[in-house]
Amino acid sequence: MGERDPAEGATALRPDLAFQIEPRRDDPNILGWSYQSESEALITDREIAAILSAPTATSSKQALLDYALDSVYGGSLTSLSAAWDLPLASREALYAAAPGSRPR
Repeated sequence: MGERDPAEGATALRPDLAFQIEPRRDDPNILGWSYQSESEALITDREIAAILSAPTATSSKQALLDYALDSVYGGSLTSLSAAWDLPLASREALYAAAPGSRPR
């Protein structure tokens, strides 16, 4: 079986990329556009589950939970507690928890 030409994927995505890029093409705040250059920086679902299952507050677990609490749930521990089905009374309790499942 022959190798696939990487340009085929880019050609197939061209209309979608143009739709996303064109409105901000001349935006002075945009330094450049890239295609599939950040995949190494993505955190997978498996890695997130491993981080959250840590029995103690590691720095990565604390940072992930801080982001979820502050950015996703607007700092509302009550909202996060309800969504994740965890009885939490404090941020420290959140750090000590080991969520066993994905948030609802």
